[in-house]
Amino acid sequence: MPITEPIDEDELEADLAALEQEKLDEKMLNTGTVPVSDSLTRMPAAADGPLKGKSKAQAVEEDDEEEELRQLQKEMAM
Repeated sequence: MPITEPIDEDELEADLAALEQEKLDEKMLNTGTVPVSDSLTRMPAAADGPLKGKSKAQAVEEDDEEEELRQLQKEMAM
């Protein structure tokens, strides 16, 4: 039996996408439950040792270097 109407590729692709989405939705609904414990309300342990980071001497040294850079930039602009 010959087909009298031309096949609409866009319609077929839309139908395929809808079927794939239905299959994905069904798969997601059947995944089961996710175990939930009190890990969401539990806080991480606090650090016992000294805090890591820049020391004040390093920060002062960087500030000095930045000031020198600004002065050089001013001199070069003149």
